[in-house]
Amino acid sequence: MQYKTAEEGTLIAHREAIVPGTIDRTRCSFMQGDACRLPMLPSFDVILCGNLLCRLPDPLLLLDRLPTLMQENGVVVLVSPYSWLAEYTPTEKWLGGFKKSNKAVHSKESLKKHMMGNGFVPVLDEDTSFLIREHARKFQWGVSHTTIWRYVGKS
Repeated sequence: MQYKTAEEGTLIAHREAIVPGTIDRTRCSFMQGDACRLPMLPSFDVILCGNLLCRLPDPLLLLDRLPTLMQENGVVVLVSPYSWLAEYTPTEKWLGGFKKSNKAVHSKESLKKHMMGNGFVPVLDEDTSFLIREHARKFQWGVSHTTIWRYVGKS
């Protein structure tokens, strides 16, 4: 797969990612689409939502759709820095990062309550560092909340 990276100003570098021939690529497929308007899809063993929730116009639309996309005992990996911004997500749709009745509402707790209500059980809950390369001499470092959930079905 060929791609470009910013180097400096308008200078770019052409790069290529190559999968070694020893890897069986038929065992995995990747799809790209609008997470809030997914078409009818088959069920999956694993779904990864990386740094996505705080960039959706309605994160609960995705979270509520997940049970319909999962195989029994399937796994969902949710990774988010919870960088809520009104330009992406209307404030009334935020999972946390605000006060309600003068009490702090945190995304981590709202996510846990919602996922468990949708038939998922927690498997992992930790912070994960990430690095975003802007160009050859500038990077952004951040920390995302990483959770892994197993789908056991609604009771």
